Amino acid sequence: MIYDVIYLIAAVVTLPYFIIKAACFAKYRAGIREKLGWIPTLPALKKDTVWFHCVSVGEVLAAALLVKEFRRAYPEYAVAVSTTTDTGRSVAEKQDMADFYFYYPFDFSWIVSRVLSALRPRILVLTELEIWPNMVRQACRRGIPIGVVNGRLSARSFRRFRMVRFFSRNVFSKLAFCSVQDNVYRERFIELGSPEEGTVVGGNMKYDALTGEVDPEKYAYMKKLLQVREQDLILMGGSTHEGEEQILLQAYAWLLPQHENLRLILVPRHPERIQAVCSAVEKAGFRYCLKTELTGDENDVGDRVVIVDTMGELSMLYAISTVAFVGGSFSNTGGQNMLEPAVLKKPVIVGPSTFNFEEDMKRLRGENGVREVKTAEECIEAVHSLLNDPEERKILGENGFNVVQQFKGAVQKNLKILEKYI
Repeated sequence: MIYDVIYLIAAVVTLPYFIIKAACFAKYRAGIREKLGWIPTLPALKKDTVWFHCVSVGEVLAAALLVKEFRRAYPEYAVAVSTTTDTGRSVAEKQDMADFYFYYPFDFSWIVSRVLSALRPRILVLTELEIWPNMVRQACRRGIPIGVVNGRLSARSFRRFRMVRFFSRNVFSKLAFCSVQDNVYRERFIELGSPEEGTVVGGNMKYDALTGEVDPEKYAYMKKLLQVREQDLILMGGSTHEGEEQILLQAYAWLLPQHENLRLILVPRHPERIQAVCSAVEKAGFRYCLKTELTGDENDVGDRVVIVDTMGELSMLYAISTVAFVGGSFSNTGGQNMLEPAVLKKPVIVGPSTFNFEEDMKRLRGENGVREVKTAEECIEAVHSLLNDPEERKILGENGFNVVQQFKGAVQKNLKILEKYI
């Protein structure tokens, strides 16, 4: 009851903001019926159901292999996958992960109850960390085991949970199991109340999902579409956030006179920022083209900056790059997945904000598999150094690749954990 009161107060305060957002952006309107608990009943759900929840794209990609392995091992179960974002839902459907997809419900007790009654899951599996009190409480009341796979808890999130330790312990203690990525996260989960015996290190499934392989035909098509020649040097800005495009544009402007074959490709993390990125490119004095406008004609691109306005192709784009900058690392948001270009043996540059990937960064630093910079000037200098030194690029890329290979095997560990609860 107390959580519902808190949510209602928060809803009243934030309602005007979300009304404006919903009017301006379709993603805020997506799946509103399902988020309110109206889940359609499908024939597949006549089987016993196992429910996997993945917040957005990152969690979907991390869990995809586990879900597929589960379906192969246990075809007698229907698999439902929920997401919070529309982009996460789109990627999950493209991955062909489940029998049924829907949006995760708002955590009001009556909404959660409606969803659990519709799905009747045998088990609810949360990816990384998406723990809502009413969902946990209602699942426990119904005898539905609820647990975490690929669990992680950044230092920032840990501090926030500790500030409301009474509520945190009440929720974490009800989890049936927690399979976390490393010992640091295990200690944090246990301190917040998760059961010590049931909190184990299962590894990071992201490593298993990173194969370093690309489809040769799709790769050739992408290069042709972007008009990338063998002699071109490609500076890739992957999953960029506000302000990061300007840093890359500064680097591009400074380095272009020294490298006539240098190209810049920008992949904004959020599609709604496309227009802002276009404006930033124009303000920097360059022309641009959107990926959706390209036809493969040799006159499509020329000297223009390419802005990628499609989803789900970042790995392929990293494969084309010469130097990969990974965004979210200059925006104080904790960074994006730097392992994606690393597994492709690409030299990776990140800014100072990578707290969402603490353990990954620790491993990459330890093996000299990433170039970490603190300022825009250092970023430009790092790009300059790597463009001028093919051997340095090769060593940095191979070191990053080797780190990824060392930490595979988490999917099978997590599959064995789930076996105990079905």
